[in-house]
Amino acid sequence: LAVNLTLLFWDWRTYIPFVLLPQAFAKFAIISINLPQHDGCPPPEEDRYNFARNFTGPILNFFTCNNGYHTIHHIHPGMHWSKLKEEHEKVV
Repeated sequence: LAVNLTLLFWDWRTYIPFVLLPQAFAKFAIISINLPQHDGCPPPEEDRYNFARNFTGPILNFFTCNNGYHTIHHIHPGMHWSKLKEEHEKVV
């Protein structure tokens, strides 16, 4: 927050298009992807594999670093994004 405020007051004309707008877009995008992946799903304690929805289409996963393979992401959160599709096909 301190860095953002400093940049805003230092040069607000540069801050808005290069910091504020990209941050706002990124927050909107993250919420737009994560909400449908979790909304209405049972908690992981109740269902090991259906607590998140998976979107396995190649276009979405290209732009989100395979975030559509969401169940395997939760089972192995530290796994590199490039391995999620392969592991999803094995486990889920």
